[in-house]
Amino acid sequence: MILIAICDDNKNVREDLRKLLIQYSFERKEDFKIFLFASSQEFCETLVEVEYQIVFLDVVMKGKDGIEVGKELRVRYPSSVTQLIYISAYSKYVTELFQNQPFYFLNQPLKWDALKSVMDCWWRDFGNENHLFWYRQGSEWKSVFIRQILYFRQEKRRIYVVTKTGEDWFYAKWEMIQERLKGHKFFFCHQSYFIHQNYVVGVTNTKLMMENGEEIPISRSK
Repeated sequence: MILIAICDDNKNVREDLRKLLIQYSFERKEDFKIFLFASSQEFCETLVEVEYQIVFLDVVMKGKDGIEVGKELRVRYPSSVTQLIYISAYSKYVTELFQNQPFYFLNQPLKWDALKSVMDCWWRDFGNENHLFWYRQGSEWKSVFIRQILYFRQEKRRIYVVTKTGEDWFYAKWEMIQERLKGHKFFFCHQSYFIHQNYVVGVTNTKLMMENGEEIPISRSK
């Protein structure tokens, strides 16, 4: 399921975009869960609990505008898989929006061909489930790009996922991590470490040196 947020203070824009996305989901035969927000405040309040995969964000809104909301989103989730797609009738904002790393900018009025083109690009780059590692933290589902993961570390019942931008943790069976990442470039150098081989930059008899400067112990049996 793809979680999509639409934040625009114009009801007609929200509804038009929702209908276009439903049409696209039918064509793709994929399940979209679409959340509609009439204000930036209403949208920001949900960020504590939900990590959307796509956010369609109006640039000009009352209260916090789309630029401010984009900044907040990137600060809150620096390693997020969330892709921003700005929507506006004012193309003059495009340059300023780039600081928030948007995926695309859609001009209003919204048209099917433009929306389909953007969603096809998103699907090519991010829609494949094999690109993402999903995990559950309490009642919240989170995801991270597999290519961003340096390693997993087990500490008792907790599994830590360490990425290029930080780390997070969740509860899971250690064997499940190995099973879900079959076919990707991960290996065990120690019973408590599951390493992405692309980020190993050095090795000795006792440890691996990782791209982020960390040193990971190697089991004697390795």
